[in-house]
Amino acid sequence: MKFKKFFSLFFLWIIIVFSAILLSFSHYLNKYFSILYFEQLMYNFLNMQNLNIISISDSVRYVIIGTFVSLSFISLPLIAGKVFTSFKLQFKIFNKNIKLFPFSLKWYSIFILICAILCFFRQIGIKDYILNQFSKTNIYEDYYVSYEDGMVDFPEKKRNLIYIYIESFENSVFSIDNGGLKKESYAPNLEKMATDSEYLNFSNNDKIGGFKTMTGTNWTASAMVAQTAGIPIYINTKNDKNEYLSGAVSIGEILKNNGYNNYLMMGSDADFAERRNYFSEHGNYEILDYQQARLARLIPYDYFVWWGYEDSKLYELAKNKLTYISQSDEPFNFTMLTADTHYFDGYTDDSCPKVFDNNYANSFYCMDLQLSQFISWIKEQDFYENTTIVIVGDHLAMRSDVFATNDSNYTRTIFNLFINSEIKVAQNKNRNFTAFDMLPTTLASIGCSIDGERLALGTNLFSNEKTLAEEIGYENFNNALRKNSNYYKHNILYKKN
Repeated sequence: MKFKKFFSLFFLWIIIVFSAILLSFSHYLNKYFSILYFEQLMYNFLNMQNLNIISISDSVRYVIIGTFVSLSFISLPLIAGKVFTSFKLQFKIFNKNIKLFPFSLKWYSIFILICAILCFFRQIGIKDYILNQFSKTNIYEDYYVSYEDGMVDFPEKKRNLIYIYIESFENSVFSIDNGGLKKESYAPNLEKMATDSEYLNFSNNDKIGGFKTMTGTNWTASAMVAQTAGIPIYINTKNDKNEYLSGAVSIGEILKNNGYNNYLMMGSDADFAERRNYFSEHGNYEILDYQQARLARLIPYDYFVWWGYEDSKLYELAKNKLTYISQSDEPFNFTMLTADTHYFDGYTDDSCPKVFDNNYANSFYCMDLQLSQFISWIKEQDFYENTTIVIVGDHLAMRSDVFATNDSNYTRTIFNLFINSEIKVAQNKNRNFTAFDMLPTTLASIGCSIDGERLALGTNLFSNEKTLAEEIGYENFNNALRKNSNYYKHNILYKKN
């Protein structure tokens, strides 16, 4: 009997500890993910290979500390009840003696577990996800423009494209005067560029701005797909033939079919989150990632910093590669992905000044300095005259505490900047647009003309055409994307017949 009682108590405390872990994890998600969809959580859970150990250890440490804090609060009623019971404190109601804090450990643990599960489910949006699985959308049938040969015309002299994804780069890092949230800009060089008439920033307001995040676009892998193929991704991106979105057509494929050579460079492992599969299958990119850098002895084989190798090395390797590929007569599409501004606190190179007390802020300041120096180097090269540069954030920063604001009218948006594009723009301010619009807009920036000005779910921002967010409203558009789509399953997940 004693063993049975001990086992029962042990099991009940396991429930309480598990509840504390769930509550701590829910708080972690709320703090570091301002917008979180269940699809995002599951996609990353199913593609956890080659994660950054530093980020994971920080996350685990946060959850462990939070678990102990949660346990202390959960245990207070238990301790108080034990104290009052030991002193036999009672009070009378209708002449009956009632014990103070009457409770059962069994029912209390069940109550705490239910509260923790509900809190966790609310944080990850599982209720909305389940409800959306029983709802159908015709957004693709009504608005999706499937790429066909001849839809995109290239200029006689094809322009090179350098496309740079900046990890977690949103407009909140800029000064208040220019549309950000900071008294002192975290990225002063890019802020200056974005306000210079020589460059072009598409904005949701009359200052520096950008596009709002959408479902299926708000983590790095999904952002790269959204900006290059004009579609979101969900939990499942492979069909039964192990093909990654075989029905989608990306900018890489369009450029490849028109004589371009595609390159993708990143300091992390391209296998993470299926990025290698996507870019290999959609444009046959030559992928230069952390693993390839080790194999080619571009870095020491046992070298590992941050997500692989830091951005300062990425820019140096990019200079070498650009110098080499620019000697070819064929045009190139060179895509880069930085990582130093990844959460928790980013990575700050030793060569960078420590301007702020916050290391995360310093990581943006360092990124801004390194990127502006890289842009200056490109502008000095012979190939620059015939090259368009696109700088864009992948998603919002995963530190909602750093970018918190009391201004209910402020909208956090993702940064974009077009450099050396000869195309004139009809309206670049006060636009309502999304990551999907980057696909046709990028093609237009290198001189392409697009039949109908639309491609996939995107609209060419250089044109007078309304984006889907402008035509049907951002909320309607976003809600429609969360619902089930037979078209997506049969024509995008699978290749059209």
